[in-house]
Amino acid sequence: YRGTAAFSEPETQPWRDFFYAHPNIVGHMDYHSYSQLLLWP
Repeated sequence: YRGTAAFSEPETQPWRDFFYAHPNIVGHMDYHSYSQLLLWP
């Protein structure tokens, strides 16, 4: 479920707060254990 708006769900709100507290973060890389894929936008 994507929620009614950006960061409307409680699981995403800590991420929003973290990124607002650290404005110098300009990228994110995610490593998934399933299929061991390296994904980026």
